[in-house]
Amino acid sequence: MIYMTLILAVGSLFANEVQLKSLTSAETVSLNELIQDEATLMVLFQRDCVACKKQIKDLDCFSDRKIVLLGSFSSEESLRKEYLKMRVKHPSYMIQPSDLKNIGVSEAMTPQLIDMKLKKISYGYQSCKSRRHL
Repeated sequence: MIYMTLILAVGSLFANEVQLKSLTSAETVSLNELIQDEATLMVLFQRDCVACKKQIKDLDCFSDRKIVLLGSFSSEESLRKEYLKMRVKHPSYMIQPSDLKNIGVSEAMTPQLIDMKLKKISYGYQSCKSRRHL
């Protein structure tokens, strides 16, 4: 699968204090809290995205990481339904498209893996097998 990688600009990561709303509870979390934790791997997804579902199911190679799903480009209700259909254990939050710039996302495409440890963003589905070669 073809993918693109961009190096994150660390200076832009802490621009604004953004609160993300959980898709499963009344909980909120600070975006800055997520991006300051190098163990965090964020997966950007949207409704009706087959590649997103495939990517989220194929995260076994990141068992040592804190995986957080970020839903965007869809309504809160549709993202919640999508998350519940996936039946995964990872926490999931809604992020507004306008707040994506705070984590270095400049393209409105999914899935995206935002890797805080490596400080890079990868676009498109990537199997665990292909990730081992990066």
